[in-house]
Amino acid sequence: MHTKKSKQLARFKAYKQKAALFSSLYKKLRDKYQSPAGFDDWNKMLLKLAPYGEPDFFNTVKSATPEWKENNRGPLMASLGAFIASRLDAPAIYVSRELTSALIRTEPTVTEQPEVVLPCFFVCLPRGSFYTLEGSAITSVLVYTPEAFEQSLIGLKFTPEEIDDYLEHTTNRKDCMFVVAETDGQDLFTSTTAWNFEAPAYDGTLTWSTCTALENIAKNIVLIYNYQRALISSCKPTSKGTGFSSKTTELTRAPLPTTLLGRDFFTRTTATYKQNPGNDTGTVRRPHWRKGHWHTVLTGAGRKERKLRWFQPIYVNPTLDT
Repeated sequence: MHTKKSKQLARFKAYKQKAALFSSLYKKLRDKYQSPAGFDDWNKMLLKLAPYGEPDFFNTVKSATPEWKENNRGPLMASLGAFIASRLDAPAIYVSRELTSALIRTEPTVTEQPEVVLPCFFVCLPRGSFYTLEGSAITSVLVYTPEAFEQSLIGLKFTPEEIDDYLEHTTNRKDCMFVVAETDGQDLFTSTTAWNFEAPAYDGTLTWSTCTALENIAKNIVLIYNYQRALISSCKPTSKGTGFSSKTTELTRAPLPTTLLGRDFFTRTTATYKQNPGNDTGTVRRPHWRKGHWHTVLTGAGRKERKLRWFQPIYVNPTLDT
């Protein structure tokens, strides 16, 4: 029985990969980047989402009934995301391992929605840096905004009624972001997260902690592009010493420079103690994370300029961690 199930899964994966090769997403973005060492191959990450942009699948979604859209919110968001990423030639942002950990542990609570710097982008995570509680790895995430979605459908001559119909089955808010990912176990992850929304909507196939962690990554990247651009760097795939793989393949074009976040970022650590009553010696606290946050600070002449600043998470007492 186990063998039969394994064969079915293998056939399903083979079908998805074959379908992905014909998707507009894969055709347009193939070989766009050459991943740095420690990350999955760019084309491999692309193939996870590409099946949802395959013509037959997208046409099925496009002409689906309201009932189908209501019950298949994940595939709907993934299909629309694949289409938007293809149309907008979505860029990829590679995030370092330590910065990935820090962004997960930073709650991006802000009073105002930040400027939309990138309407659609991929987030590429280092291998082994993010796992769901079920033990499946996620190495790439697609993020897009309602504005990007709406403009793309306008370009395809969709009517305002059709656009409203799609938005109704994804979100009724204009200040949100769509987050789409697929695990190595073939679980589709989709989430709609607003900047001032206490209960983000997600498809439920993965745990709430996974949902929250990936939303934190997506939101914090937008905030970094607005307020902490010193964390952003770029390097060419042909440069020496950048850690790019030396593996040679038949490329369809020359890879573009890669955007790296947190290339020189290091996790901050500290040691703290609590006092024992009636004892002069302190007791060391157990190792734990102190969460990061964004806070408005006063800067400039006369400290009259207000600026949002990231106070990164701190790992307390790391030497005691065994």
